[in-house]
Amino acid sequence: MFTTRLLSGIVLVLVLFGLFFLGGPVLLFGMLAISLGGMFELYRIRGMERSLPGGIAYICMCLYYMNLRFLFLPEAEFLFFGFLILLLAVYVFRYPKYRFEDMALVFFGYFYVGLMLACVYRLRELEGGIYLVWLVLLCSWGCDTCAYCAGKLFGRHRMTPVLSPKKTIEGAVGGVIGAMLITALYVWVFRSPLTLKPVEIAVLSG
Repeated sequence: MFTTRLLSGIVLVLVLFGLFFLGGPVLLFGMLAISLGGMFELYRIRGMERSLPGGIAYICMCLYYMNLRFLFLPEAEFLFFGFLILLLAVYVFRYPKYRFEDMALVFFGYFYVGLMLACVYRLRELEGGIYLVWLVLLCSWGCDTCAYCAGKLFGRHRMTPVLSPKKTIEGAVGGVIGAMLITALYVWVFRSPLTLKPVEIAVLSG
């Protein structure tokens, strides 16, 4: 089990490195494929992965990514409202086959999985974007790692006993401080291409 997870993690890092390095259409279609895969897996929770609402979400997500590249709609909000109207129409005309919980999951997956991952492409397209996308991953990894270490060493007070019994307030504080320090160090090392102020970006990361 450990070997499988380790090898899959290494492969994933290599794939991400290649996507981030190349950027452009390669990253766009790579993030689109990951977004659709993530949405599919999330929709399986309620058996919506091959449903009509799920299909609408997949199509709208493809249109959103294509719009990022070709800008056929200057105002991306039109895609959002179009997706919402279509979902509401399906809910009204196909009720009770699709219930509110089903539509809420489809709506949530579109934004939480699809649009969030699309931000990786948008960030990469900025000036110095190849450094910024790695900063996001490094900040996330640093926060988790520092939170784990701080929780193991100093954790005494449970933060969310029901939701996540092992998480502590000390661990959460350690994660935030660790992420800030790692971010500040990263921005200082790459201060020339990023042209960001380490203190300001560290505060934002926290």
